[in-house]
Amino acid sequence: MPVLLALGQSDYLVAPAETWDAYRKGFPDLTVRMFEKSGHTPQLEESYLFDETLLSFLAR
Repeated sequence: MPVLLALGQSDYLVAPAETWDAYRKGFPDLTVRMFEKSGHTPQLEESYLFDETLLSFLAR
């Protein structure tokens, strides 16, 4: 099952992206997308880029 992990660079409520490295073997189709100008809500803070990323992920 493909998994998209969308993270805000300044999100201090969720563990950093590096913590997912240990789980990559369990998620062979893991896509990690870091939103540079976002905190906890990239879908609101960078909505255009988030939407573009999500639609591209769903289309594959």
